[in-house]
Amino acid sequence: DTLQIEVNKMPGKGELRLTGQMGDVMKESAMTGLSYVRSVSKAYNIPAETYKKSDFHIHIPEGAVPKDGPSAGITMATALVSALTGIPVRADLAMTGEITLRGRVLPIGGLKEKILAAKIAGIKQVLVPKKNEKDVEEIDAEIKSGVNIIFVERMEEVYYEEDYEAEVVYVDNDDWYTTQTQTLQEPSAGHRIVVANVSYRNGEETGREILKEEITYEAVAKVVERGTKIPPTYIKPISGGRQTSGFGRRRAPTRGASSNHKGVDWATPVGTAVMASSAGTVVKAGWGSGYGYVVYINHADGRQTRYGHLSKVLVSAGQTVAQGQKIALSGNTGVSTGPHVHFEILIGGSQVNPLNYLN
Repeated sequence: DTLQIEVNKMPGKGELRLTGQMGDVMKESAMTGLSYVRSVSKAYNIPAETYKKSDFHIHIPEGAVPKDGPSAGITMATALVSALTGIPVRADLAMTGEITLRGRVLPIGGLKEKILAAKIAGIKQVLVPKKNEKDVEEIDAEIKSGVNIIFVERMEEVYYEEDYEAEVVYVDNDDWYTTQTQTLQEPSAGHRIVVANVSYRNGEETGREILKEEITYEAVAKVVERGTKIPPTYIKPISGGRQTSGFGRRRAPTRGASSNHKGVDWATPVGTAVMASSAGTVVKAGWGSGYGYVVYINHADGRQTRYGHLSKVLVSAGQTVAQGQKIALSGNTGVSTGPHVHFEILIGGSQVNPLNYLN
């Protein structure tokens, strides 16, 4: 038969009460289990003062039947952790193994009878000492059928269930820039039963290695298409210069100029070299009304740069230019208060603050 272990935690002074016709060896296992649990309390977020303010009662039903042996050590320790943390143990889980003060799980005898009893009781998962692995191999397959046997060496080999996420799957697109992504498939969580080896230092978890997992249902991975091309970079179109007007609303614009400044202005002497901020194709080169002489350049990432108030344009529409190539000379043409260069970056047809995009 299987044994059910019951544990109650109640206000008290740290006493341990054992009932249910336990023999001396089983009582020692209970005390060993409690000592071990106390030694790893920090890992389970159990306050140290809990043991000073609580009593513990471990009971094995069917008290008229004497019971003895070390095999219930791991079970009693698990039941204590459950009572202290409030985390219930699965109803279809059984375990057997002697426990030491350091949390090692030692082999036991009568394993065939124990697994058969667990199967008859409807148990689906059984934790067995690692050193009993050869004994399990000798048990008839008919007896083991329908029972998932998991081998453990230490109490730190934690058994738990969890939802989990699959790793993201990336599909590379060589025609896109690295700034471009698109989700092709949304993810959904899976569920698994896990045995993990947990490492501790000074009572705190320092690592977790999954030793075995049983997938209840598979997680669906998120699939993302992503670009591989390095996107263009943008540089300041002049060397030096003093910023005289930033991007955005202006309190007192020049007569005829917009109150919402769409770029950045740098004061610089007439004739200063103006360079292409990034490689691209010139789409406009000439007079641009209030901006005087201008140059517009379209870039491979879909952005556009604009240069205004120029004194001389050195490129023509349709011409391909490199980053840093001289495209014009600064000036004071159009609606202007003095020699300067006006510079804009457009994304999706709308002006953005150029200072956020310059290298």
